Amino acid sequence: MGWFDDPAAWREVKLKDATEGFILQEGVPSKLRFPQLEWESCGNGCESTTSLNAFDSTGDAVLGARGNGSMAPVVYVAVDNTQTRGNSWCDVRRLVRLPDGVTVGALRLVPHAPKFPFEAWLSSRFDMVGTFLLLNQGRILYVSFDPQMGWDFREPWDSDRVRGTLSVPFDLETSPRRIFFPGGLRGLEVMADTGSSSVVVVPDSAGAVLGAANYGMAVWSELSLEGPRSSRIRAWSPDGDLRTLAELPGDICGLGVDSERVVGIRGDGPTNSDWCQSTLVNPRFFSISRSTGERLDGPVLDQPYAVLSISTWGNFAAFVILRSLPDRSSIGLLRLSDWKIRQFPTPSRRTLGMSTVAVDDEYIYFTVDYDEIGKFKHLDRLYRYRLDQFDSIGEPMN
Repeated sequence: MGWFDDPAAWREVKLKDATEGFILQEGVPSKLRFPQLEWESCGNGCESTTSLNAFDSTGDAVLGARGNGSMAPVVYVAVDNTQTRGNSWCDVRRLVRLPDGVTVGALRLVPHAPKFPFEAWLSSRFDMVGTFLLLNQGRILYVSFDPQMGWDFREPWDSDRVRGTLSVPFDLETSPRRIFFPGGLRGLEVMADTGSSSVVVVPDSAGAVLGAANYGMAVWSELSLEGPRSSRIRAWSPDGDLRTLAELPGDICGLGVDSERVVGIRGDGPTNSDWCQSTLVNPRFFSISRSTGERLDGPVLDQPYAVLSISTWGNFAAFVILRSLPDRSSIGLLRLSDWKIRQFPTPSRRTLGMSTVAVDDEYIYFTVDYDEIGKFKHLDRLYRYRLDQFDSIGEPMN
């Protein structure tokens, strides 16, 4: 890939808060020549690709689906590629559109000298496919991508411990992109202004534990702070509408949004740690209409589960499901019309511990990482399965 060293393919980013030890660059979209995706069959209704492995090693890959209006969502994957040459290296994090594999945006971090541990690196978080994180000496620079406006660098660097390590942030594709930080007792904090890392707190949001955003709406769950265990789902849209979408008994510990509904999972309470940090007792999925608030509840599942990274569209919802050891993680696909679930177990010598999922109108997508010495949690491949073959893909879970 000779184009990769072409100075015209990268522009240096001049941050207000000067940094030492590395150069940050943004890719020029018309000059990027990453390999196109090549899909190969892996069985009934299944295809996979290793084409995201562009360089010497590929770390994590975060999937997300983004939509507007009533159109089917577009799936993106944020991929971490590292290139090494002798003692030198550079870190590239890029945003790839599926299924065509076009890299719509990329950042490159080039250190002045090879050092370990690294002084800085690029990262991504679940449920924030359009926002990257630049980490340096205990600080985080949040960098959001807008297809029309390009990169938005949220300065000054943020050093808040709750937002940086304890919160599970999510973002909403507005202009500028809004980043939400559920902070438990602190409430829900929002980073909303272009070029700024300042935050505001949503009124009366103490107990905010997790959330999701898509199709012009952000939703989050707030656990009750006193009395019987209960949760409420709050919703916010860019026109300033802030409302309570539902109040339910127990703990709501997973949410996903599409153009018509909110899909989630709730249970009677945790089996171990509180604040959605463990599996749920008597878990069950539910869906709520965005327009009417009507709620439909699925059956109670057969054992305690925790669910991560819900993606939903139409009649389907995809998720990463966690259960008790030894078979801890698998990918799940829920059909909302009858609450049937198909699961995709962990392949041999692989791990789903860092996997994310997404659905569009044709496929469920998910990532699988290596579980081997020297490659642990490095991306192996990206899978996709056809939704119209639901009854014959994976394995039945219920």
